[in-house]
Amino acid sequence: MVTFAYPEPQEGVAETYTVIPEGDYDVEIVAVDEKQASAGYQMLSVQFKTEQHGSVFDNLLVGFEHANSEKKETVRRMAFEKLEKIAKACGRSRFAESDEMLAHKLRIKVGHRPDATDPNKIWPDIKSYSPISNVAAAPPVAAPAVAPSSTAAAAPVAQANPWTT
Repeated sequence: MVTFAYPEPQEGVAETYTVIPEGDYDVEIVAVDEKQASAGYQMLSVQFKTEQHGSVFDNLLVGFEHANSEKKETVRRMAFEKLEKIAKACGRSRFAESDEMLAHKLRIKVGHRPDATDPNKIWPDIKSYSPISNVAAAPPVAAPAVAPSSTAAAAPVAQANPWTT
């Protein structure tokens, strides 16, 4: 077993973070975890890994037990609509279990949203999911339609063997 010795946070030093720039990214789903949101709701946290900028997360509120039934159903419906969009971008109609999402590749469009409590912070916000479009290979080069030039060597002409009679 390994024990980790984390450094103590320094007083007066603000925690810094880098937000992924807005844009389209080809990603792979590397983790899908069931978590509890700060308000106590059940959520599914999906981790999308980019090659250039690390990971982006999308948290889908799938369980809203303490909310009124209308809000609960609306939020739950929105979460499952997102799950269906992710599945379609992965070439599936839907996922039966969260583990089926792992290792799928897709494209996401990332935007930004302001932090709910700190106006100086922004967070990445996944705006859409789509399949990764494969770039078609270049068409094969056709053989020239022109006859070879007359400067090409002529094929040898078969002659009778002079040694036989």
